[in-house]
Amino acid sequence: MNLSPTLRRTLALLLSITFCIAGLPSGSYPVAATALAEAPQASTEPATGITRTAAILNAIVDPRGLPTTIIFEWGIDPTYDFTATAPLTRGENGPIPVQSVLSDLLPGTTYYYRVIAGNRTGTTRGAIRTFTTSTDQTEGADLTVSQTDTLFPVAGRPMTYTIIVRNNGPLDATGVTLVDTLPESISFGSVSPTPPTCQFAIYEPDENNIYCALGTLAARTSRIIMLVVTPNRAGTITNTVAVRAEQFDPNRFNNTASIATPVAAAPVGESVEIQVTPERGGVLVLTDTRGYTVSVTIPRGAVLKPSTITLTDLPEGPTRPLNADWGFAGRALVLETFQDGVVQPGFIIERAATISLSFDTRLVSDTEQLRLMSYDPNERRTELIWKDDTRGTFTITGHIGRARFRRLSELALVQLPRIEPVAYLPRIVR
Repeated sequence: MNLSPTLRRTLALLLSITFCIAGLPSGSYPVAATALAEAPQASTEPATGITRTAAILNAIVDPRGLPTTIIFEWGIDPTYDFTATAPLTRGENGPIPVQSVLSDLLPGTTYYYRVIAGNRTGTTRGAIRTFTTSTDQTEGADLTVSQTDTLFPVAGRPMTYTIIVRNNGPLDATGVTLVDTLPESISFGSVSPTPPTCQFAIYEPDENNIYCALGTLAARTSRIIMLVVTPNRAGTITNTVAVRAEQFDPNRFNNTASIATPVAAAPVGESVEIQVTPERGGVLVLTDTRGYTVSVTIPRGAVLKPSTITLTDLPEGPTRPLNADWGFAGRALVLETFQDGVVQPGFIIERAATISLSFDTRLVSDTEQLRLMSYDPNERRTELIWKDDTRGTFTITGHIGRARFRRLSELALVQLPRIEPVAYLPRIVR
């Protein structure tokens, strides 16, 4: 059969294509769907819902048939200090509107933003847009909080925080709540308004807070909260309060207030106390005028019913003989527990407490040894809880020794010549 040159070239090309396709492995045929997979399209749209402190960022994204991650970059300049995440798409085709809500913005401030969409084929960035928050003074309720403390408080004596919450308006504030984060080294006494308006977080073991549900606070009115606590140690304690409402607040910088209060050491004969419940423990810290600090840590679950535990620093007793050659004047410390106002002699706690002693080593000479002794008045038994074994070191500020015991008992801080191997603690008579 005679074929023209043009027809022969056409047949050869068709055979070549047929052989190439036949030589492809199974599943490797090119398909239209693969050719259509592309990076998403993304368009940054104007922001809406703009107020003094909030705005809604908008964008339109076409995922191009692939799962796509969408975020907004935003900030007060195009360096974009923040990001806001929009929902992940499932691989739709066609334009999809997306949003992200911003809050806690600054009034009268210009913000920059743009959308970014990415899938496994690439990332697309939308155009940069801006919006400016409102300066309208008729929006929101400006809450403020302030507090004062008792002048010259002393460890072991009650002190009062006076807290004032005010609504500067212009709108009434609803759902007003105040949280007072108490210092760790205090015992809660009382609060006014009383429960249920204000309550101590007694059943929150990891918290030491007062919660006040103040309800509605009309514009340009205020509310006073009186909080009575007892500091358990000398030094500076810091109390922090914060307030908020259901309305947005045009000025969040005056919604918290902290006050640092210097607490003087309790004089000899004073006591520190703490209220302990089955759900909450506490720490008693007593610093005398010489610089010795004794602390007793009562763990959670240590008592079976609410109890009051006190630590009293008694005056030094008279010199008592240890043997024919030595004697000492012990500094007596008495631990007592009260339940329903009645002292519990020989009280046993359910979990072991911890006692710590810290001091400046300059208080003890190189020829002396400091010991903390325990005396059980029921069993008439003494026990060495802790002794200073670090002489010869160059420590200036001292160290802390710890001992664990189950029975609350009488203690004495004893300074002895270092060669004396045994200390005797007589029964403390008050």
